[in-house]
Amino acid sequence: LQAVQSGTPADPVTADSFFEHRTVTDMGAQGDYTDPIARDHLLKTGFQIQASEAHGPVSVEALSTGQAPGQASFSTQGGSDHDYQESGYLQDDWSAVPGRVVVNAGLRLDGIQYHFADGTVSDDGELQPRLGVNYTPWSPDTKFHAYYGKLFQPAPAEDLRDTFAQLDGTTLRPYDIKSEKDDYYEVGVDHQAGPQLISVDSYYKQAVNLLDDTQLLNTALTEPYNYAQGYVYGTEGSISGRFLDHFTDFASYTYEIAQGSGASGGLFALTPSQQAGLSNAWTYLDHCQMDTANAGLTYSLGGLTVGLTGLYGSGLRTGPNNVNSLPPHFTMDATASYAFSGDWLEDVKLQLDVTNLTDNIYPIFVDNGFNGSHYAEPRAFLVHVIKTL
Repeated sequence: LQAVQSGTPADPVTADSFFEHRTVTDMGAQGDYTDPIARDHLLKTGFQIQASEAHGPVSVEALSTGQAPGQASFSTQGGSDHDYQESGYLQDDWSAVPGRVVVNAGLRLDGIQYHFADGTVSDDGELQPRLGVNYTPWSPDTKFHAYYGKLFQPAPAEDLRDTFAQLDGTTLRPYDIKSEKDDYYEVGVDHQAGPQLISVDSYYKQAVNLLDDTQLLNTALTEPYNYAQGYVYGTEGSISGRFLDHFTDFASYTYEIAQGSGASGGLFALTPSQQAGLSNAWTYLDHCQMDTANAGLTYSLGGLTVGLTGLYGSGLRTGPNNVNSLPPHFTMDATASYAFSGDWLEDVKLQLDVTNLTDNIYPIFVDNGFNGSHYAEPRAFLVHVIKTL
């Protein structure tokens, strides 16, 4: 490793080497049952159980700004982590007004238990009521819907506390990462206008212990942490369908705001400056992009298919506490394929894809405290030969 000659003592730059060889084994079972218990009621119930075990070494070598190679920090950890999850649900689809109003009401129960290599045990769970209503007031071409539900999202089970502690020179701290618990609301309308389906949806999520990820130094290792509270809201409009016999189209636009406040878990993975940035002030999440739009057009005739798609983004957040936004970007992808026919060519398709057609190597993240810097891949040509068996 070579010493890095930039950064400050308060915010050093590190040159890091890491090795991870973890093996994960999952076992589980799932069952679902559906029964039309009455003319206007459809009962659904089910369960899912899963057990996971992860083992193997994790090793990191880090050299901070101004340090000589002999001053590098080292960490090694191994051991086995175990994760157990249990879920069950019960739902009734009730045709309250046949052909006009359908009510979906249900309950879901989730439980998790983490058993880490140092003997730490962490468990959590939640009972989640959910209610949805679909309303078709005039004709099957127009449908309104509304939904409310509690959602439960457990954190990934990987535990890097020992690695963070060794690199920071601190003692092993408690496992304090919590499951995210949300109240989620959504309303929308779908309208079939001839061959085109038009949809508009608005949503709002209020989160407690909102989950996000932080990056371990300059490695590709990530560890979850919690915002004490957070919210996400937005609106999406879309249109899709067919026209002129051989063309299909789609287009969508999304406006979204996502913010979090305070730090309530995963503090061992955050530096003091990062914890200070997650104070009680509301902060944009690093994956918040306010404006996103995409569209595509495809032509098909016989075995020939040609398509073009475009994507616009207003830019993800960057800068201290994500106060800035990266410049907007626009990219296009193209595809052309031909499905052959004939005895020996039956079910063979040749396809050419061109990604990032305009070769716009735009920034995805720049100097992001939790994700480093990443840029879009340059123009690429991909050839596929596909055989259906």
